[in-house]
Amino acid sequence: MPRQNILAFSAVWAGLLVRTLAAPHVGGADRFPDLRGGNLFFGLGCASCHGKGWQTGPSLTDLPKRINHDWLVDFLEQPEHERMPALFDSIPEGKLRKAAIADIAAWLGTLRGELKFTPPRHANAERGSVLYREIGCMACHAPGGTPLPDLANKTSLVPLAHFISSTLEYRPFGQMPQVPMTAQEGVDIAAHLIGFRSSDPREAVPIKPWPAADANSVARGQQLAESLNCAACHDLPGIERKDVGEIEDPAGHCLSDAGPARYGLSDSQREAIISYLTKPDPPLVGDLGTGTREMLARWDCYACHEWGGHGGPSPQTDGFFVGDPALGDAGRIPPPLTTVGGKLNPGWIEAALLAQPSSRVRPYLKTRMPAYPPVVAQMMAGDRGPFVSDSPHLDGPDPPVRPAEVDDLEAGRKLLGTLGGANCITCHRWGDRPSLGIQGPDLADLDKRMDGAWFRKYLLDPANYRPGTLMPALWPGGHSTIKDVLDGDTEQQIGAIWAFIRDGEGYPEGFPERSAGQFELVPEDRPIVQRTFMEGVGTHAILVGFPGGINLAYDGEKAEPRLVWRGRFFDAYNTWFSRFAPFEKPLERKTHRFGENADGRRFMGYRLDTAGNPTFLFQVGGRLYREHFAVRDGKLLRVISPNDQGKPAFKDPQGLGKTATISIPGNFNLIYWWPE
Repeated sequence: MPRQNILAFSAVWAGLLVRTLAAPHVGGADRFPDLRGGNLFFGLGCASCHGKGWQTGPSLTDLPKRINHDWLVDFLEQPEHERMPALFDSIPEGKLRKAAIADIAAWLGTLRGELKFTPPRHANAERGSVLYREIGCMACHAPGGTPLPDLANKTSLVPLAHFISSTLEYRPFGQMPQVPMTAQEGVDIAAHLIGFRSSDPREAVPIKPWPAADANSVARGQQLAESLNCAACHDLPGIERKDVGEIEDPAGHCLSDAGPARYGLSDSQREAIISYLTKPDPPLVGDLGTGTREMLARWDCYACHEWGGHGGPSPQTDGFFVGDPALGDAGRIPPPLTTVGGKLNPGWIEAALLAQPSSRVRPYLKTRMPAYPPVVAQMMAGDRGPFVSDSPHLDGPDPPVRPAEVDDLEAGRKLLGTLGGANCITCHRWGDRPSLGIQGPDLADLDKRMDGAWFRKYLLDPANYRPGTLMPALWPGGHSTIKDVLDGDTEQQIGAIWAFIRDGEGYPEGFPERSAGQFELVPEDRPIVQRTFMEGVGTHAILVGFPGGINLAYDGEKAEPRLVWRGRFFDAYNTWFSRFAPFEKPLERKTHRFGENADGRRFMGYRLDTAGNPTFLFQVGGRLYREHFAVRDGKLLRVISPNDQGKPAFKDPQGLGKTATISIPGNFNLIYWWPE
């Protein structure tokens, strides 16, 4: 029988199908089944066929570069736990169904884009395992949560790493958002997920070549994709989406066992959707749902955040939320969303939903706020979004009261500080200045992200917003404990603090004086060695400042030098005084960077000679090497000692002159100088 006639009679067979599919997992609805299916409805993408279809499924371009052919065929045959329906259940099992799926796969293999992978140089599954547990992946994928497919059979290391670090490129409107991370972090997490234990990505099993397909098979596959209305959920070139229209019989169509698209729904899921569809005016056409609770469930915000007494870490996931233990639960668990519409400015909410770097004000949280598609961020933060339109203000039914207008900025400066003030900077950062103790959120730009009325109400009763918070009640019962500033007037004091945050210049009182440069390290008689975090080097930077103004930054994680520069060495203020020091920079703008090696080095520590010059030790393939640095006659001397085991790979700093000689048996000497 011609393949194009398969669907014409497939409905006859549909009623005979008895195969049981695993019920689809939709995190928000499974977490709160009493939502009665609204979130589940949109999570399955029903509006893609029966509504405006604003939500699209995963990208299907470049599949031969990303997914193994056999896995795709098996998935189309039985898409368990997924929001993808079993469309081919309408075709009798056996040769007809297998042929139809083979045709679809052949056509999908022709959908080529411009995807190109940059091969990574290194992979570390152990580091990826830590990242996977700590940055938020486990909030959704812990046992009992959203299951993962057999990734080792589905894909390979490099394409999986690209997907993890660029999720929205492949799933622009999917349930899975984009967790901010570097490309290297994506590689490490991918190595953990597929069990890749080598450090060399070139040893990973690649995607298996797809079988060649003839033109007839491709044509039949495209025709079948049109018949199945695949374009309702996927952006497919050359195929238009068909609007199926409204659902006339909620208990029939796809919700019946004989429907054209079987989801394998459980009885409770089916009942919830039918209940939702039989409401007087169900929001079918492109709406996201009714009310904040349903909207938050749709995007599974409850996996990390509490709102209105619901959600937040579950007993299964609580242990994966980590951060600064000095801050208690507030230092490890993302903040509650209750009253966030009255707390944050809509523009800041949208920036947070897009995971813009400027919106990250809690660096002590290991869990990273993911990025959602722009259309979702606009919906959530817009005038009709849940945070703005349906989020209760802390004041409840009473009109919000804004801070008093106060012109005395110096009073605000004093109150924020530690010299007779409220000691705010003891626990809160101020711009580029870390706090003097635990590192609470930055106060310097608070007016840009927070509503003044919420700020006032919070200061008067912090525990009302977050029970158990470490934030003290500085104005208990509305009374000030600081009587010598603005006559102890509570409203005037809060107004002065808000005014300085908004309009003040400089810093609150009490930060250590930095103008004299007493924290700048200046090597004089011998080298200075200082560990720190440094941009372009990493979290294991070992800085060496030599007398005479030549300085080196060594990467203690990758076991190789990274930067070298002349001039001023390093300011240790943040490194010494901040418990969460930022990534620092050299005190000179012009630096010279060493190229990177990819030989799987292992750092073994360092030693100092009697003059204070460092020798770094590292292993490659079980062989121990020594790398010594010193300064002679205004030049940087680098001596690599291979111990008669061969010379290791090395890179020179860009832009510097070099001489190289073998002066001592077993040593390789390099001398660098700065051309005039």
